[in-house]
Amino acid sequence: MANSSNRQNHPDNLPESVRIEAERILAVKRAKKEKAGKIRRICLRWLLPAAALVCIGLVLYGTVLDDALAYGRAKRLLEQGSCAAAAERFQALGDYKDSRTLAKEAGFALAVQQYEAGELETARQTLVGLYGFGESDAMIARIDCDMADAAVDAQDYLTALRLYERAGETDGAAEKAGETRLLAYEHAVSLADAGDALGALSLFVAIPEIRDSAVYARALGPSAARVFAAGHQSVLALKAGGGVYATGGNSAGQLTLTGWDGLIDLAAGYRHTVGLKSDGTVLAAGDDTYGQCGVSGWTDIVDVAAAYMHTVGLKSDGTLVAAGDNEFGQCDVAGWTGISAVAAGYMHTVGLKSDGTLVAAGSNDDGQCDVAGWTDIVMVAAGPYHTIGLKSDGTLVATGDNAYGQCEIEEYTDVIAVSTAEKNTLLLKSDGTAYSVGDTSNEQNKLALYTGVIAVLASDTECSVLLKNDGTVSVAGKYIAVPSVAQWQEVGLPPQ
Repeated sequence: MANSSNRQNHPDNLPESVRIEAERILAVKRAKKEKAGKIRRICLRWLLPAAALVCIGLVLYGTVLDDALAYGRAKRLLEQGSCAAAAERFQALGDYKDSRTLAKEAGFALAVQQYEAGELETARQTLVGLYGFGESDAMIARIDCDMADAAVDAQDYLTALRLYERAGETDGAAEKAGETRLLAYEHAVSLADAGDALGALSLFVAIPEIRDSAVYARALGPSAARVFAAGHQSVLALKAGGGVYATGGNSAGQLTLTGWDGLIDLAAGYRHTVGLKSDGTVLAAGDDTYGQCGVSGWTDIVDVAAAYMHTVGLKSDGTLVAAGDNEFGQCDVAGWTGISAVAAGYMHTVGLKSDGTLVAAGSNDDGQCDVAGWTDIVMVAAGPYHTIGLKSDGTLVATGDNAYGQCEIEEYTDVIAVSTAEKNTLLLKSDGTAYSVGDTSNEQNKLALYTGVIAVLASDTECSVLLKNDGTVSVAGKYIAVPSVAQWQEVGLPPQ
């Protein structure tokens, strides 16, 4: 019975009119569904973007409203004198209306406030950020003049000269600079008379055109040179308080200088270091294979020199003592008298006599000891295989190995100090500039940017070490083996 009923209800068994009506109803439903889908697609295509545009518009309107409110608040802050806050808010507004201009106006007003409060350096820094805006540049120059005036009052003449130069023609800066140069000269003379070689030289090299500054500089240059010493792959410097800086190779303990203080001079050989104390005794550290560190019994010493494997000490009576390797007679100096300074090369020793002549002992394979005819010498420097003499007129003489051109120094004048390494010679002039002659493979000769130099050191690490009159230490060279010297902040000559 059930199967019979199912067959009767099957669509194919329905009357034709009923079936047609059912199909019509289904077709109408499909059409309505398709129409609804089409409407939805149209809505998605047009209404949603429109809604998005409306949302974006609302956001933009809100942003514009926020910018307008922030702009108004910034203007009120500026009117109330809250210049720093106003400048910050105007900067945050970017290109909104005239915000960029108002930010600069607020910055300038802030600088004026800082200036009136006596915060000159802070005001200057604020104005530097406004370079070229309104009266900013003129105000910077005015601040430089004010700070220079204060530096003059404090007898900080180097700072004053730098600031007057930076100020240009503002407020009579050029005239004030001229007056300050004269004051600096007088102060430098007083420092020289008091025995402060570095302090005096710091000023004289800054004013080489004033009176006899160059003459003073030549007299002080050799003393200032004592601040540095170079060993094999090492560099040392005196501290103003009598201590020592040291960097580089320490294979034999030559830089293990713990407890060294009260020093007034330094010297370094291949792998040993020597320090002269203010009481005339001598310290030594490092390799002692040839007895080059056997200086413990020395007394009354006023100058020391060291080279490859030997050490020489100058006594206050003008005689010499020596220790270490004597294979070439480099230590045969006991009979020398009237010596005022001493230098040591690889296997030779040179003594400067008080009459400006020289004596030499040791190896002369390259002619490094051919100094007998030299006169009027005020400073001597000995490289491993060459010797340089500085004359009182600021010119130089040289002898010895010239394979790298290290002896080609005839063209230089106004020299106040000289330092030698194996392949080059380093010169310091009375105007505070330095020149390297000889090997340039490590670019140790690129010194044009350095000014205000008061002491130089030619290092066998193939770099040039420079002490400037602002107290900083610089190193020139492509491959610098002793970069830490730039961190030395207390280099100086202890009072004697």
